[in-house]
Amino acid sequence: MARPSFRRSPTASRTRPWYKRDSRRYEIEERIVREHFGSLTIRIDPERELVLIEGRIDIKFPSGETDGTTVRVTLSRNHPKSAPTAEDTEGRFPFTPTFHQYSESRTECLWFQPDSSWTDCEDALRIYLGELVVHIERQLICEADPSHKWPGPARPHTARGAFEELLHEHIPNTPLGDRVIDRWTTGARIGRNEVCLCGSGRKWKRCHRDAIENLEQICGGRSKLKQVFSSDLSRNTGRS
Repeated sequence: MARPSFRRSPTASRTRPWYKRDSRRYEIEERIVREHFGSLTIRIDPERELVLIEGRIDIKFPSGETDGTTVRVTLSRNHPKSAPTAEDTEGRFPFTPTFHQYSESRTECLWFQPDSSWTDCEDALRIYLGELVVHIERQLICEADPSHKWPGPARPHTARGAFEELLHEHIPNTPLGDRVIDRWTTGARIGRNEVCLCGSGRKWKRCHRDAIENLEQICGGRSKLKQVFSSDLSRNTGRS
């Protein structure tokens, strides 16, 4: 009887971390941190294959007083395609919507994706860290205010609330906005030649289709919106 043969399944190749694939980009990020944010340091965590930026951010106020907190910025695994995340490692500020921090992940609430200015340009990290400095300053002002009022623009701290606000900014017509929300909740498709949601009697393709579908694309697609609007457990996605 012939001996059975066993073929080894091919081992899945692991993608090399971005800083090994693009050493030039790592040098750029290293220079940005060194030249513009001297209190921070950048390093590679070889075990997790992540790039971390750590240190203390201090804000000097007009009174002459200085205050701040220690932070850790984690560059995404597909950096620079996606924005980093930032953490208040000192635990200085409460993990509540008032202080614009996600309670689940312990990260700063810096970006609501449709509003994000993050790009893969070579200056993106400098802009992001500058935004983080402003964010820390606002957290300190919020902390000092007895009413804990956030001193700047902000989105609602539920995914549904943030997307609804964005929708009504793009489409001030409230009845139409309500019908779009129904579309997002059910994931309904509208034929090109069907009547537009606005009730004008015009065809969808010649009325509000482009405006609404462009907005849906900005928001990550109709399937993502359906997931948010059909769920009672909306995730925090506010932005300061």
